Amino acid sequence: FLFLLFSGFNTAIAQELSYGALLGYNAYDVEIVGPLIAGSGQSGLNIGGFVDYQLNSSFGVRGNLIYSSIEETHYGVLQGSALYPYFDVSNIKTVQVQALLRYDVNKEYNKGFYLTGGFRMNNVLRAKIDGIEDEGFYKKTNFGAMLGFGVNFAKHFGFEFIPEVNLTNTLDSTENKARNYGFYTNLTVNLESIVRK
Repeated sequence: FLFLLFSGFNTAIAQELSYGALLGYNAYDVEIVGPLIAGSGQSGLNIGGFVDYQLNSSFGVRGNLIYSSIEETHYGVLQGSALYPYFDVSNIKTVQVQALLRYDVNKEYNKGFYLTGGFRMNNVLRAKIDGIEDEGFYKKTNFGAMLGFGVNFAKHFGFEFIPEVNLTNTLDSTENKARNYGFYTNLTVNLESIVRK
């Protein structure tokens, strides 16, 4: 009896659960309140995966896990009207967890256009500044808010454009408070729909 109950539960859950891979890119402008100034950051190719759970015909929740290698440039120190270089480039390896709510506009889940939003947690794994290992410039963890849209096409694929802003300081500093304004683009591949075929 327990086996049949467990099998039935798994079958019901499997119909609402999908998973897959994603490839993407993110870029942002760095705004700092304090004596430091900065330019921008951009990633190489982001790689990751997602798990998506359908709540009803319109709503669902999605979790994205993304590995990213980011390059930030043009940090300087402003003293009066003079600008002094601080460093040229930093390379940051991160793992990001995104918790998102989805609303499918056409009331047919995973088919067509949807709105998405939620929160992002960014964990810095490693940072190098001008090629030298650094553990004190960036905070190990920071949080952001996201709101954007996506579209599913060709049955197994999707594209997302999700602007985001940091809610917490990205720098390990009380004197400088950094906030990033940027966006993510993701190409998603629904592996569950391919396996189920």
